[in-house]
Amino acid sequence: MLAARRLPGSSPAFTAAITFNDVMAAGVIDALRTRGLSVPESLSVVGFDDVILAKYLSPPLTTVHYPIDRMAREATSLAIRIFLQLDL
Repeated sequence: MLAARRLPGSSPAFTAAITFNDVMAAGVIDALRTRGLSVPESLSVVGFDDVILAKYLSPPLTTVHYPIDRMAREATSLAIRIFLQLDL
């Protein structure tokens, strides 16, 4: 979490960090706390995954939920429709 340790006090000043996933967001929060900073007062942190861990962090993590099951069904359906349209 070297990057998270460098965010506060950097130029330009950051007000938020959006991470690749919730586990990384938890790491950012931990790195900030190690420096004596608090979330969201010092920096807002957003995760992506909406894993169960998010609600147990303090404060609870703001996270983006995406419906992977629905997305997989739609992708499969689209692939089948395209395959059926192919003139083999």
